[in-house]
Amino acid sequence: IAEVDPAERYLPVWFAAVLLRAELESEAERRQLKTFSYELSEAVARAREAGAIPFLWRLLAVRAGIWRRLGEEDRALRDAGEAEGAFDVYLENLPARAQRKALRAPEALRLKEEWGKSRAGKRAETGERKRSLGLEVSEPKGGRRRSSEAIEPYRGMIGVSPPMRELFSLIERIARTDLPVLITGESGTGKELAARAIHRLSGRRKGPFVAENCAAIPEGLAESELFGFARGAFTGAVKAKPGRMEAAAGGTLFLDEIGDLPLEIQGKLLRVLSGGKLRRLGSSRVREADFRLLCATARDLRSDVEKGAFRADLFYRILGVEIRLPPLRERTEDIVPLIEFFFRKHLPPDRKVPRLTTRAKQRLLGYGWPGNVRELENETRRLLFLEKELLDVSDLRIDVSPRKYELLAPGVVKRYSFSEVQGLIEREYLLQALEETGGVISRVANLLGVNRRSVYKMMERLGLDSDHVRKGR
Repeated sequence: IAEVDPAERYLPVWFAAVLLRAELESEAERRQLKTFSYELSEAVARAREAGAIPFLWRLLAVRAGIWRRLGEEDRALRDAGEAEGAFDVYLENLPARAQRKALRAPEALRLKEEWGKSRAGKRAETGERKRSLGLEVSEPKGGRRRSSEAIEPYRGMIGVSPPMRELFSLIERIARTDLPVLITGESGTGKELAARAIHRLSGRRKGPFVAENCAAIPEGLAESELFGFARGAFTGAVKAKPGRMEAAAGGTLFLDEIGDLPLEIQGKLLRVLSGGKLRRLGSSRVREADFRLLCATARDLRSDVEKGAFRADLFYRILGVEIRLPPLRERTEDIVPLIEFFFRKHLPPDRKVPRLTTRAKQRLLGYGWPGNVRELENETRRLLFLEKELLDVSDLRIDVSPRKYELLAPGVVKRYSFSEVQGLIEREYLLQALEETGGVISRVANLLGVNRRSVYKMMERLGLDSDHVRKGR
């Protein structure tokens, strides 16, 4: 119980109830068993959000068994694969002796008996079953999975690209310290998810995680919201109220959009961080301030410091460690895994996971995603609304072409590398040539002053296929 956040301490009770009811209802009517599987989904969601891996793999294994008895093989396969991955993470966090004991536990033996003689064999079986269903299969890249890659689904973050692997490794190292952290990145990159991951991996994980968006606090209320206020401090203050700093005692305080905090409040926050003491608005009593501070911003705080819009002393105080979250356009390897994750997350229980055509995937990979992961999730939810089993380019609302206009916007040097800009220009140039020539390669070669072989090489390098030849775009 102590391994779980205080708010999630009922999970062991859920687990006991799940095992008991699964045994009692194993031979019950199909309708009752199906109803129970939906009730079990709430416990799975809670365990996944809390990062309670010891409970998560057991809950998923139970639900997979229920789906299998109901004849829902695709759902059973999906839950079994996630249960296996969670069990791997569970083992990696145990000493060697405890690992051997866990492998002999009744639940683990039941999982192995149900889903194969070994987890390696089950992984191969799972791949074949998925292929038979027409689903995408991601093959592991040699050897045992790294812990950061395996943990990511349970921290709310999905990523297999090198930038995300580096990020997960950095988060694990930072979590072991009590340093303040500044998380930077564009809007929609998942800054709060990274902050929650740091908290759940830290020594303060048993304490509260308190999040506050500084940009959303009404003008004039920032001090009372953060510091709290005493009774009678202002009109309407009929009783005292603790602020967000007190609420985060023993845990983590996450201040999103820290750059929007008023300068006056910045000075008071600096005093709290320097002395470890705080006072409520309208009170003379000094209280202890015991929290770890994590901040996030989409702004360039260094530039704000130079302009006088942000205090330099506070900036260097919160800059214990800086984490930069890469935009989605810098980690295109994660786009398809993210789409599949959001499909599973938002898919109604009675529907199959839709598939994407190759052309649709190419269009998704070529888009700039200015709204990053948030925009991708919204697009995924819209695609599910179409209720199609196979999704093509015509079903997408996005268009690759908007990225070319970003090249003319201020700050392009900070947003794109030279090779990326060069690739975007070459791709747009070749697309226009295909349009003007009707996709006839010989005419494209004459127009560009190169041979046909060079055109084909350019198309392959820029991710253009025969469909682009026929349709221009």
